[in-house]
Amino acid sequence: MGAMQWARGLIDNQFRYYVRSDGTIYYRGEELPQSARMLTILALYYSYSEEKGQGAEFLLSHFDTAKAVADWLTMRRSLNLHFPKDDARYGMISGDDEADNYNRLYFHQKPSLHFFASTAEFYRSCVEMGEVWQTIGKAKGRADVAQHGAELLALAPLLHHDLQASLNRSVNTTASPGDRCYPHRTEWNNADAMGQMGAEYRSFPEMFFSGALTEQQTDDMYKSGQGMDSCPIKWWLSMGAPAAGVAIFNHVPFGFPHGLLQHDMVERFLLYFFTMSAHGSSRGFWMTPESTSITVRTHNVWYSAAGPNNVPLCLRWMLVFEELETRTLWLGKAVPRDWLAPGEAPLLIENATTRYGRVSFSLTVGSSEEGLEASGGGGGGGGGYSVRANVTLPSSFATSSPVGGLRVRIRTPIEHAGKLSSVTVGGKAWSSFDAGTETVDFSAVELTAEMIATGLPAIVATFGAST
Repeated sequence: MGAMQWARGLIDNQFRYYVRSDGTIYYRGEELPQSARMLTILALYYSYSEEKGQGAEFLLSHFDTAKAVADWLTMRRSLNLHFPKDDARYGMISGDDEADNYNRLYFHQKPSLHFFASTAEFYRSCVEMGEVWQTIGKAKGRADVAQHGAELLALAPLLHHDLQASLNRSVNTTASPGDRCYPHRTEWNNADAMGQMGAEYRSFPEMFFSGALTEQQTDDMYKSGQGMDSCPIKWWLSMGAPAAGVAIFNHVPFGFPHGLLQHDMVERFLLYFFTMSAHGSSRGFWMTPESTSITVRTHNVWYSAAGPNNVPLCLRWMLVFEELETRTLWLGKAVPRDWLAPGEAPLLIENATTRYGRVSFSLTVGSSEEGLEASGGGGGGGGGYSVRANVTLPSSFATSSPVGGLRVRIRTPIEHAGKLSSVTVGGKAWSSFDAGTETVDFSAVELTAEMIATGLPAIVATFGAST
């Protein structure tokens, strides 16, 4: 959200006071995917910092501790390299995704569990942290830092490969005909492990957050619910939000909407956003219990400090979303269609944080005649429908733009959906648009200084008859 000083304080507090020198944490138990996620958060703090020098010094102050976390997770992966490569446990990280299960943490206790989320989140942290440590190491002349970054980047594709191989070996296609059922750990048929906590309402969102799942896997997990002993189990989602029966969770599902948007499942994302806004949060300031019931017959669980971030994060991703694997920057990816209805006020986003610098944009609804005039064309058009987009990017985009480019989505009211007929950029015809995906697209090489200065602030999308 851009609250960099606040974020720095929280991150500093975690790595200074809660992470031990061996990479474990001062707590009764360890939620392994979240240890990996904290490395990702540390890396993103640097990526989002506008003063890279100051950000580098802050990260270096925690280098030894962060390296210890990565080394500890790497060690836990190495414990499972002795399994045959056709065993689902091969290369998976031992441990639990529920800190309350502290008795399952240590590898000498049985059964040793292997949650997919641990490997998935460590994969993401290796990609993010590896790139950052290499950048800082080279800039500061720290060969040890750059070397550690290189090691993490080399490990990342191995983690991804082993995760996908394990998921493919664990998927059940026979429990429920027509469904592909994924467990949240490799111990699908382990009767002892079955009785332990650690459920899909936590594990699946963490996997979604990592960006390591395919579209098919994300769709399968969303649709069938995935039980350990049967499939489908529908109760893990209530009104499109991770839950246990009617109890919607506010404190654990942050990655869930992120994964839905990664694979462009916009309607599912909006259902989640609405559910969390209407049922999981108090009005206006988004205070949340740990879980909230969608019925009047059961009580809520006590307040959770993590929960209030849920709705603001969804709002941010709805408007400004960075796709992790392709490194594509999306603007307006999941804007509700009614927000661009004729007569609505312009949609305005100012100084949103991204790893490429702060961005601003607006979407203003007009008529097709206004679109023609803005593009230098003549009258006519019958007073149809058009949208003007004004995108403001920092000049640094010209030299360090997202590899996957920029995509501006214009989600119109349903009567105009799929009818995008022409686009002008800076008054000139622009052919890189897709009526089906409702996007105006700019590759990385097209984000030149001239495009940033004169083109992107004047995008006009005109909608006509459907083809």
